[in-house]
Amino acid sequence: MTEPIQLDLNDPVTVWLTRIAEHGATLPGLRDPDTTVRRRALKELSDRLAVEFTAPSPSSVLISNRCIDRPETDHGTQGRLWLRRYLPADLTSPYPTQVWCHGGGFLLGSVDEIVNDRICAARAEATGLQILSVGYRLAPEDPYPASVEDLLLAYDTALQDPDLDVDSSRLGIGGISSGGYVAAVASVRIRDRGGPQPIHVALESPMLAFETSGDPSESFASDADLSFLGEVIVSFLPPAVRDAYALPMEIEDLSGLPPTLVISSEFDPLRDSTERYANRLREAGNAVDLIREPGHLHGSSVLTATSARSRDWQAHVRDVLRGAYRTDA
Repeated sequence: MTEPIQLDLNDPVTVWLTRIAEHGATLPGLRDPDTTVRRRALKELSDRLAVEFTAPSPSSVLISNRCIDRPETDHGTQGRLWLRRYLPADLTSPYPTQVWCHGGGFLLGSVDEIVNDRICAARAEATGLQILSVGYRLAPEDPYPASVEDLLLAYDTALQDPDLDVDSSRLGIGGISSGGYVAAVASVRIRDRGGPQPIHVALESPMLAFETSGDPSESFASDADLSFLGEVIVSFLPPAVRDAYALPMEIEDLSGLPPTLVISSEFDPLRDSTERYANRLREAGNAVDLIREPGHLHGSSVLTATSARSRDWQAHVRDVLRGAYRTDA
């Protein structure tokens, strides 16, 4: 049996959880059955928390938006794909670049949350990378594989668009939570279609398993977590839309993939499945950096204004990315 989580009342993560509960009590839309209402409420909650717990964006990073037209052959709704660009002011072109996907459980989240601006801008400055954050489509309007196709479109645009001035020999992908799933699946699809491969893949607390398996870390899941997982399966990944790539834990051939950073959180229900995937990558012959971050819950990596452990997390990502993209010189 996994021991219950024990956090000191003065621990920054405990303070963060307390503030989530306090803000959540004033945002009834967080439990609204209408996903659009929930998204607005979640963004308000996320922004309130980011102002308090996430260090501000460095002023030396230029933040802008770029719009891409989706091809007519894509799944789901057409229209435009938004990228948010984080460019350190002193970066020399062509730019080493990471295409990155935010979290939110496939149904929620957006590129323009304050927390994503602050984390991406800080990471761009710390790593010497241009970061392109993908405003991928969400379920239930657009189930799998729409989000993966959006990352593939962003990746291809980074390779081809001269305005982005990308160093194609130093282009990689990454994501956190549900965004980690998108990056993991996209890396296999890029391998199988051929062409330029990512120099690196970064997966932070990725959501890769969609069924409980008895992992010890699953004891950390609350009733709300399990309920949301059920909603994700129905809305994002129902059996009818699944293809050979839809379930990363069941992909037979994981060989020939880029060097990959995989980070798990000690008290995350996703911890064991995340680490099992990392071990499968390693057993398939890939280079893998696997880090279990102590004292973290799912989502607590962003508390950079208040938590030394969160700053450690970001420093570990920084160090790996600097080496992978050859910006450490």
